Amino acid sequence: MKKEEKKKAIELRITKGLSIIQIANILKVSKGAVSLWVRDVPLTKEQREILYENSRTKNTYDARHAGAIVNKEKFSKLRDTWVEEGKIKARDKNYLHLIGCMLYWCEGTRKNNNNRVTFTNANPNMMKLFVTFLRDIFKVDKEKIIVTLKHYDDIVSLKDAESYWLDILGLNSKSLRKSTLNYYIDHVGKINSKLKYGTCKITVYRTDIIQHIYGAISEYSKIFGGHIPEIPFAV
Repeated sequence: MKKEEKKKAIELRITKGLSIIQIANILKVSKGAVSLWVRDVPLTKEQREILYENSRTKNTYDARHAGAIVNKEKFSKLRDTWVEEGKIKARDKNYLHLIGCMLYWCEGTRKNNNNRVTFTNANPNMMKLFVTFLRDIFKVDKEKIIVTLKHYDDIVSLKDAESYWLDILGLNSKSLRKSTLNYYIDHVGKINSKLKYGTCKITVYRTDIIQHIYGAISEYSKIFGGHIPEIPFAV
């Protein structure tokens, strides 16, 4: 995410009440990106009136505003449906589902994340199991699984590292994205053999899956008497 552009977009929305199109033109970014960044920024009555008057027609502004409200409500209902599906699935006593959700609870990216599944680890068995969870439980196609490596070039070549992880995960080169290069030597000057092939991150851009997992984690927490902090579900 373009953090600086997002920060500036929010600032322009709050202080000047600019439209999404105006902000996109100023920052040279897409209207879709701006819409996502400022969707939760409230406007004052005066700012709404300015946008209303600046629209080509009042009907256009009214239609857009009404459409935004409808879309927000629609997604909110979808989100609730996906969360509930996760809770229901958690009661099925499916071990692969349980293991996959618990792995994500421990190692998955949850902070500020509502629309994608992101899982990172250096353990090949754990990564393989999580991919199996995605493919068997959610029927995710291989082509939809994105692989990014944090590679240590002083141990093995990038090509060898990529081949290793793709073979482990049962994926092909179409899943690969640009790797991050690091040089790793531990505090006593020895190469850490456990990180010989670096760390692997897999990403799947599916809002329904991540919300399903959040719902399932919440339900599993109740089933096993554990505790989970409030998860920031998207609105």
